[in-house]
Amino acid sequence: MKWTRQTRIRVMEARARGITLAAVLLLLGSTGAVAQQASLVRGHVREEGTRDPVTAATVTVMDSTWKAVAAVMTGADGSFVLAVLDSGNYRLQVERLGYKTAVKPVRLSAGDTLDVDVPLSLAPLLLDQILVSVRRAGRHLQIGEQLLYGRLLDDSTHEAIPGGTIRLLTGAGQVAASTLSNDDGLFWLVSPRPGSYRMQAERIGYKTVVSPELKLMLGDSIGVNLYMSMQAVLLNPITVTASARPWTNRGSVVGMDEFFSRYRIFGPVGYGEFMTRDSIAKWENRTLSVGDMLRANMPAVLDVVPVSGLSSAGGGDVSGAFLGGAVVLRNGRFFGGQLQTRCIPSYYLDGVSVPYETVSTFQPGDLEGVELYVSPNIPSQFSAGFPCGVVAYWSRRSAAHRFTQPTYITGGIVAVLLAIGVFLVH
Repeated sequence: MKWTRQTRIRVMEARARGITLAAVLLLLGSTGAVAQQASLVRGHVREEGTRDPVTAATVTVMDSTWKAVAAVMTGADGSFVLAVLDSGNYRLQVERLGYKTAVKPVRLSAGDTLDVDVPLSLAPLLLDQILVSVRRAGRHLQIGEQLLYGRLLDDSTHEAIPGGTIRLLTGAGQVAASTLSNDDGLFWLVSPRPGSYRMQAERIGYKTVVSPELKLMLGDSIGVNLYMSMQAVLLNPITVTASARPWTNRGSVVGMDEFFSRYRIFGPVGYGEFMTRDSIAKWENRTLSVGDMLRANMPAVLDVVPVSGLSSAGGGDVSGAFLGGAVVLRNGRFFGGQLQTRCIPSYYLDGVSVPYETVSTFQPGDLEGVELYVSPNIPSQFSAGFPCGVVAYWSRRSAAHRFTQPTYITGGIVAVLLAIGVFLVH
């Protein structure tokens, strides 16, 4: 055979094809050997007694040195499948929180499939005690209201600040609601209507803090933490003004038990606005109009109307004319299918519903106390007729805790008798 250049090329190509084929056969042979050595372990983990499947249990295959060679978690039906390459003696370990760990010896041979069911017995855990402290809200939220809740905390120690005053301020800086933080620093406020607000926190020994603007959407419930920084407080000299009535008698004025009861319930949470004799006394020489006094002290009072001829039963939207000193309240309730922002309140005198004419001539010196409510925060005692707001006056009491109105009549009679006596003498 004559060797030519082309012949030698063909021989080299044939040899190359043979080497490639041999490599492929060798690779296939080795793969087949590996596949033949693999073993499968499959089965279920069930609760002992009930036979219910145990979900999310960890199944681990361990060799003689307790080294993990394969692991998997059980499915929703408690099933598992594991692949082990080498044959030999192994331990199958199953663990799950709340159950005793189970260990089962297994023997695996090349290419075998071993079916195993592992029962687990319960082992309840003794956890540390958890104390949950809750406080019941004063009432359920009404339609149109929003809830702000949270804690008042020290900025440096993050400890609770009890007894802090938290106010909800409108964009104009008026107080929409106020409350006090409890012993755990917890507080909650109810905004009467959606809108933009800021929260202000005050506590003696701390710097007053005002939060960024909060936008409350209809029906919002927002949790916040307010942090306050301590500061040294330099107190001014204190002037103590004596009171003609002992403080021990403040809560026992005859006929005003209801007033002080509501003051304790509704005052701290901001559901009502109150003036007592001490705060009213400061206005006796400053104004003749009770309405002007209320406007200066109660944020819910929007305006005081001029003298006019209104026959007021109260409780409607603002229209028509008014008597002097009558107040107009801020309100956001729906009336006649429309949102009313101004309303005439109903009036009460010593717990009895009266037309405004009855109290239109009152001056600050005639009053022992005043309480004011705006719907929907009106106590049941004043809710007859569905008023949009209520102003309740309490007549001035004497040192003996009696009405002073009759003393005016007695004084007049005495004065007349004295005048007659003087005339007869002369």
